[in-house]
Amino acid sequence: LRDEGYPVTRRTIEVRQLLAFFRHPVRYFLQQRLGIVLDEAEDRLDGREPFTLDGLARYHMRQALLQHHRAAEPPARVLSLLRATGYLPHGQVAVSLFEREWPAVEAFAARLQALLPASPSTSLEVDLTLGPFRVVGRLDEVTPCGLLRYRLGHTRGRDYLDIWIHHLL
Repeated sequence: LRDEGYPVTRRTIEVRQLLAFFRHPVRYFLQQRLGIVLDEAEDRLDGREPFTLDGLARYHMRQALLQHHRAAEPPARVLSLLRATGYLPHGQVAVSLFEREWPAVEAFAARLQALLPASPSTSLEVDLTLGPFRVVGRLDEVTPCGLLRYRLGHTRGRDYLDIWIHHLL
């Protein structure tokens, strides 16, 4: 392997860097090789009061709901926490959104519980040498049955790619 006429020396790559490269190669190249960091989104204040959640905000809220549900927190406490963290809009709209999403989260958590092994998951340290490269890092949520990945939303191509890379490691 050669890079612009210079030989490639032994290089250590972290698992998170490998994932970042495969998720978005151009962004990774700009940031790591050229030192250019593009702003993902501008921090502008919205001039209107939100009464619904867009897709990404809804996904983050549902993931937070799932984490709290898996920690066996009561729904009233979860509602209070999500209001305090800003996941939910103000007033009765927050209660309405919460009441609409909580049953779906409970159903997903029940299906997930049936798949989870009884023993807790652990982390697995990775240290692989592949030619001139060394891949290091940690794989989280490794169960005795292997890796288990889940998300409360539609599975995207990025998810399949992440799972495949974790599987290969």
